[in-house]
Amino acid sequence: MEPQIAQPGIIPLDGIPCGLDGSLPPKPALDVIPQSDYATSFLQATKCSSQKHDPYTYIASPEAIELAKEVLANGLKQVNVEQPIPWLKLTTDRSGNENRMMFSNLITILSQLNIPLQLTPVHGKTHAIPRFVNPDEVSLSWHSIGDVPNIWRIKESYLPPYFTFDRSGFSGWAELSSSEKLFQSSRLIPKEEALAFVAELRDWINQNGVTKYAQVETAEDPLPAKYVFHAMQIPTDPVQHFARINYISLLKNLIRTANETGIPLVVKRHPLCKTPEVDQVIAKLEQQPSVILTKGNIHDLIAGAQSVVVINSGVGIEALIQGKPVYSAGLSDYHWGTNSVDDEQDLKPAFLCPLPKLNYVEDAQFLTYYFKHYCMDASNPVSVEKHIVWTLREWLANK
Repeated sequence: MEPQIAQPGIIPLDGIPCGLDGSLPPKPALDVIPQSDYATSFLQATKCSSQKHDPYTYIASPEAIELAKEVLANGLKQVNVEQPIPWLKLTTDRSGNENRMMFSNLITILSQLNIPLQLTPVHGKTHAIPRFVNPDEVSLSWHSIGDVPNIWRIKESYLPPYFTFDRSGFSGWAELSSSEKLFQSSRLIPKEEALAFVAELRDWINQNGVTKYAQVETAEDPLPAKYVFHAMQIPTDPVQHFARINYISLLKNLIRTANETGIPLVVKRHPLCKTPEVDQVIAKLEQQPSVILTKGNIHDLIAGAQSVVVINSGVGIEALIQGKPVYSAGLSDYHWGTNSVDDEQDLKPAFLCPLPKLNYVEDAQFLTYYFKHYCMDASNPVSVEKHIVWTLREWLANK
């Protein structure tokens, strides 16, 4: 029997209404919306995703169809879906494929449920713009934050092809970041299921080099036998709002601790960071004998580290998957698996006696909950449908 896992919890632009009247194709053309190579490899390599359901031939389940009839009979008028236009147009970044696959599966399944849709294009950074929804509607909002009933927030997660699906946002804004109930629900996942899922997820990542951003092939130079790894973030990233220690103070504290303990600190700048202020910080780091700056492959850097220190970077959850002790100086939706850093003293264990926050079973249960239940797997239409069903059931409950 499936464990009862807790469910994680409209911009008025030029929206285009559509339904099953021929205005929207029931399934996307393969030459228009290509399936990601990463998604394909995951479908082939694991039992965690859907091997039996082709994203382009999947038919909505009878359960979902009956639920759709019920919500329509109870007054649901439409589902509003935001279209992340810049991400859907990407051609040079694999996230374009992931987003097209997610959006196409979402729209295809909603269309099969015969629920009227309102598609609303969104452009640029709109996370802080408030979203609103009428009582007789449900909204699926892109990369947004807020606490409004019947609005669910979708965003690329830390690993493709997963997308977070949350009532209030992402990272520190996410309901998961503050809900003890959601975290505790991960304990309901059977030990064997959790360990098997994470083992398959780890193998798939390691065999295919899966990470969010493109990496160099290997580390540039040999790394020390023992070191602490710190992954920097972009200072202007909105999730820095949740930093308990700003990135410069954190670096200073890490350097002092590295000097005191004699254990090197390996630092990698965020691959997309172009901030001039960080250029100056990097120049100063180059003068520190206890610091090793690298542009190396994130998988190599995590694999060799005795511990990983982040603010709330996605590197933190990648390190959790690899079984590394993680120390975080900022709130995130995965902080439950990390050691909290509030001051310099909290950093010493990362250098002297690093230990995971959770034991290996608890860690596997949380990661299984995060990726298999909380996130929507864009390569798996069963997962997409499951999350749509959540929104419809909650709309009924909120009536």
